[in-house]
Parts: sequence; structure tokens; C-alpha cells
Amino acid sequence: MSALILFKDAWDRCNHVSALHSFLTNNYSTALQPDELLRWEWVARVSALDLYFHEIILDRMVMIYLGKISPTDKFSDFKISLGTLGSMIDRADSTKFDVFVINTVKYFELEVREFLQGQTLQQPDKITEYLKYCTNIKFWEELVKENSALFVQETSEILPLSEKSRRVKAKLKEIVDRRNIIAHQADLQPPDTITTLEHTLLPINKSELQIVADFIENLVYSTDKLLNPNYV
Repeated sequence: MSALILFKDAWDRCNHVSALHSFLTNNYSTALQPDELLRWEWVARVSALDLYFHEIILDRMVMIYLGKISPTDKFSDFKISLGTLGSMIDRADSTKFDVFVINTVKYFELEVREFLQGQTLQQPDKITEYLKYCTNIKFWEELVKENSALFVQETSEILPLSEKSRRVKAKLKEIVDRRNIIAHQADLQPPDTITTLEHTLLPINKSELQIVADFIENLVYSTDKLLNPNYV
């Protein structure tokens, strides 16, 4: 299943939660606190982004292994365990390299999955680091070169490509940072010891979530056009 299809499946679940929030707000807002669903939705939408980058990097690394796209310098640094290598040799059943690759691709795929499993691919710097295993393009600059209107607020100001990509990364970091506050701090602002000793629940609303959803969805679909092995 492709990275984009997996993303869409996760995204649909987020949309269901969004619809549930709207229903509860319109019908039961006095009895319930439906805005807590928005916090769940925020975390889930960032998780869908994380899932997408795991899968697209895996897909491209497998395509490199199969010789269908060119390897990167970082790909050459990828290491396979001796146990997996032994299994691959046992399974190969051929001295021909192309047959060996086809017969052992599943072992390689599992090794890449294990390699990526412990990584969180949400922050822009982390995404950049791991994309180097599967592409040589300057990812963020290429992204805004083709899709600047999707991410950069339209003004009369003429911005260099580096500034546009910086703004995209800053926006993503802002979204992920808030996700981390929700997931790890219960969305509470720590007390300011000068003025108060109490934690404060950060506000959240539907319009914020719409901005987050639009940004992540545009980011993923634009990335897929750049990196999907079926395109490149």
C-alpha cells in the first residue's frame, strides 16, 4: 500500500473526529467539552504526517535497492545487520545480482522499517535528515518552488526561495511543538512563577485546526508529487 493511501486512511479518521466535534458542539456543548476532541485531532493529524514520511522514505529506499531510482550518498551509509544479511544470502538461490535483489527485497524492507521505527519524522530538521537516505533534492526549496502559494501567505513582498522554505519549516515546527505540548503536557502552559503558580490550559478552536489540517494536507500531497517513486 502506497504512502499516500496510508496517509489518506489516517486522514479520514481525523476527519471523522472533526465531524464528531462539530456535531457535539452544535448539540451538546453545554453538557460536554467537545474541544477536547480538537486536541486529539491535532495530535492525530501530525501522526498522519509522521506516518507518511516513514512510508515514502521506505518506498524510495526500496526502489533504490531494486535499482529503479538512483542511490544517494546517505543511502550508502545504511547498514544491514549480520542476521538479516545471512537470511538474505540463504534466500537468494542465485549468483545473479538482479535475481538476488528481487528474492531478498522483503528482508531489506523489514530492515529499513526497523531502522525508521524508532524515529519521529515530524520536525523539519528530522525530516530533512532522513530524506537524505532516499533523495538528493533540496527538499524544502523544491517544495516551495513548485507550491509557494500553498504555504506562504500571499503579500506584495517578493521573497527569496530560502526565506519561503524557512517560513514553511517554521510553520511546521510551530504545529509540531503544539502537538508535543498537547501530548506530553496535557496542553497546559507551565506556571509563570512571577505572576502565577498555576498551570493554564491553552486555548484551542476549530479555525486553528482547519489551518493545521490544510497545511499538513498540502504539505503531504505536494511532497508526494516530488518524491513518489511512481512520479520520479
